[in-house]
Order: sequence, then structure tokens, then C-alpha cells
Amino acid sequence: MPKQKLLVKDTKKKSKKSQQAPTSADEYLEGKFHRSFPSFFEFPCSVENIFFSAKPKNKTKKKAYNCGALVGVDFEEAGEKWRAGDAAKSTRFFIRAIDTYDEGLRKFSASFDLAYNKARVQYELTQYPKLTEQLPGSLIELLTTALESSRFALQLRQDSTDVLFNTGQVLTSLGQALVTENIRLDEATSLLQEAMELFQRCLTLQECQKENQILEQPKEAPSGEGSAPQPDPTAPQEEEEEEEEEEEEEEEEDSMMQEEEVWASVSEPITNDTLVDTMLAQLEAGTTLCGLTTVQTLNILDWLVAYSKELVDNKLPVYLEGTGRDAEARLAGINFLCAVSDAFFRSGRYTGQEYEESVRNAFASYKNINAEPRALCDRAEAWITYNASVSLYADQSHHLTSRWNTLSVAVQSLSAAAKLPTAQNLATIHLLRGDVELLRYQLGQPPLNYPAAASNSGTLLKNSVTYYRGAQREADNSDLPQEGMEARVKGAVAQGLRGDASTIRSLMGTNGSVTQGILEQCLDEGLVTLDDLRDRLGVT
Repeated sequence: MPKQKLLVKDTKKKSKKSQQAPTSADEYLEGKFHRSFPSFFEFPCSVENIFFSAKPKNKTKKKAYNCGALVGVDFEEAGEKWRAGDAAKSTRFFIRAIDTYDEGLRKFSASFDLAYNKARVQYELTQYPKLTEQLPGSLIELLTTALESSRFALQLRQDSTDVLFNTGQVLTSLGQALVTENIRLDEATSLLQEAMELFQRCLTLQECQKENQILEQPKEAPSGEGSAPQPDPTAPQEEEEEEEEEEEEEEEEDSMMQEEEVWASVSEPITNDTLVDTMLAQLEAGTTLCGLTTVQTLNILDWLVAYSKELVDNKLPVYLEGTGRDAEARLAGINFLCAVSDAFFRSGRYTGQEYEESVRNAFASYKNINAEPRALCDRAEAWITYNASVSLYADQSHHLTSRWNTLSVAVQSLSAAAKLPTAQNLATIHLLRGDVELLRYQLGQPPLNYPAAASNSGTLLKNSVTYYRGAQREADNSDLPQEGMEARVKGAVAQGLRGDASTIRSLMGTNGSVTQGILEQCLDEGLVTLDDLRDRLGVT
């Protein structure tokens, strides 16, 4: 998630003043002006207009508010309040925040605070699927817009660790989105490289700032030395009497003043948690980048390995002290190591056996893995990746037993994760369980014909149908329509492989384009073959 808001609210007594137009970005952020806004339920602007264009549409009805109470951060807080309960209302508030910052930038184009907050909110909207669904455009388009805003903010203040970190996050998310869609992979590689560079700059600045904080900490004076002089009890009390009179006058003035909110910029101290955030973000970007390396880009891989080794072996252990995040960091390191092993295998540096041993040993080092749903799911995904790479880059006849065994570990890991009370994203877990069962099923089909898979083909298909139904149920209960549709189509595929293709044909008739896209995904992932689609499902 992006770094926090640059502005916080303080409550302060101030005398009434006539409203004037702001003369600086600071005054704009403090809300020292009147601004017209439509009432909440009369808000006519389209989301696309606010999110993508510089000029808001003309509004038919306007109602004046004191913007001291309706500045962008107020809208953000309202958006956060409604995020869990009403996605549409939450999104409208976040859009109003963007509109507020955008209007301020048209008046004060060099304001870093306005540019930073606008970019941060645009990115934050992309991190909540329920909010993203309320917006026009694809996730990639929304992230591209957030990246443009982040780069503008970075131009205004290139030494801000907050904007460096946030821009790195946007670059990572956009790169990952392109990888997920399997499009513009060269661009994704460049974006992830840029993210790594920004995180590296950010970490260097944060380390310097932390050192300065330590140096600036006041040293405690020895007892009895350097202490403040004690007042002479015999000295005249004129100053105390004057202070008492001033306090009485202030109290009288306070009774005639109204309460007004004031906004101020905040500079948070650099802590070990802050440094760990940056290092884990680097590892995440590096993990995704490993998956894009090829024989032609091995220099990128070599740099990643060398840099991350320094990060994991030397820096992380120091900064983890007192954070309680050892397990989180350990898992991030394991995932990166598995991604490196996959890249080494695809580039010919590792044999299939070396790849398998590397992944197995990495997760064996994770203590108490059976109690951690995230770690169990990551282990399953590592074995799914192993299965995919071996199927593409090795003689499959030499690795069938390994593929069967590792996929069996994957489905066992996912089943264990689903049973834990702390498990999240159950719809995704059940989807993966169904996927793994279809992958195991395919090992028993011609031309592979692995005996254990062939003899259990009926059970494997039955299991996959059950898991996809569970995923659909969880998705429907959690209001996750995309996951629900994916589970519905994949369940229909599994049912079709069992001999009943009526559901998949019905889906092709009612939701043809969406269903076709999911079927292409199934084909890419090896869950189904072209012959299956044509001969057994009747899909062309």
C-alpha cells in the first residue's frame, strides 16, 4: 500500500475571518477559502472525467461549503470509512479527493503536497478490487494514470523517500499487471527495473536519514550537571502575574472563537519498520522481474542475485530487530530464491533436479509452515511454477514423477491452508486447488500417460469440480465477481471433461467473450488441451 497522507488534521481555536481566495498551496490545503461542491447525492461527474482529465465537467447544481471541512483529506477519510461497506460511495469520496487535489494543482502547479496526494489516492484506488470495479478503464489503464501522476510528483521533489517508495510501488503493480495479462512484457521488464532503482535510491536516503536522526538525538546530561537553574523563591513574581493575566485574556477570547481545523505537513521519523518495508518491496519487484529474464537478459539476473544477496544476508537481519517481521521477511526471501531458481533453470544454469532441490530446501527452512496459510500458498504456487517451467523447458518423460509428487505437495499445502482460521482469499485458494487437480489429471492423458495420474483420473476431475464450486461459493459470498466467473467457467471445463459439456456450452452462449478469455487462460496454464476443447467440450 502507498505511504500515508502528507497531511494530518489538528484542531485549533481561531477567530472568524472573512473568506479569501488562497494565495499559496498551503492555504489551499488548509481550506482557507470557499469552494462550490455539489451535494453528495447530486454529484453528476463521471468517474472517468475526474480520474483521467484535468477539467471537471460543469455541474448543474452547486452548494457552497466551507472547504476547511471538505478538503481532499476529508474526502479520503470518508472514502476509507465507507470502503468496506459501500464500494460505490467510497469510490465517489476518493474521486472527490482527487478532484480537490487536481483543482489545487491547476492553481499551484508546483505544489508537491497536492501532486503527491493526488498520485497516492489514484494508486490506492487500484489496490481494492471492489473500488476498481466502480471505475472506467482497465486496471492497467488506471495504474498508468497513477504512474504519470507519481512521476510528476517525483519531478517536484526527487529526494522524498515517500514519493520514491510510492512510485516504485506503482511501477511494480503495473509491471505485475502486464505479466498477469501476458502482454507488453518488454515494457514490464523496464518498469520493474525502474522500480528496483527507485527502491534502491529510497533505501539509501532512508538509511542516511535514520543515521542523522540518531546523531540529532539529545544526549542526557549527567545528574546535577547542566540542569536548568531553579527559580529563586524570593525573586519578584511580576512575570508569573503577567502570564496569569495573559492566560485569562486568552480564555476570554477562546469563548468568542469558533473551532476550526488546520492541516499541517507531517514528516515521519525513519524506523526499522520503514526500512523493512522498502527492502521487502524491492524483493517483491525483484521476484517478478526474475520471471521475465531470458537468456538474452542474464545480466539483469546476475545483478538481481548480487544485489539481493547483500540485502537479505546483511541488511535485513539488522533492520528486522524489534519489528516482529522475521517470518514475513523470511518468506519474501524464499519466494525470491524460488524465482531465481526458476530463472536459472529456464536459462540452462540449473538442471531440473537442482531446481527441485532448491525449492524444496528453501521452504524446508521456513519454521512452522503448516500454521501459516500465506507460506503454504506460496509453496503451492512455487511448485505450480516448477511444473509449468519443466513442461516447457525439459524432456517431460524424465520429470513425470517429480511433477506428480510436487503437484501433490501443492494440493496438500492448499488444502491445509484452507482449513486454517487465519486463511484469507479462500476463493483464490479453492481456485488453485481446482487448477492443481486438473494439472495432475493432464499428466495421465496422452502422450504423457503417467500411471498414477491415469488410474486416478476420475477422482482428480471430481475433486476439481468440488474445489471450483467451493471457489464460486466463496467468491459470491465475498462479492468477487471476477473470481466467481473464473470458478464457474473452470468448473464447467472440469465437468465437461467428465462427460457433461452442457454448462460450458451454455456459458459460451450467454457470456461468450468472458468465457473465451478464461478458456484461453486455461489453455496457457496447461489445464486443458486444444483437443479437449474441440473434441470433448465442443468449443472451437
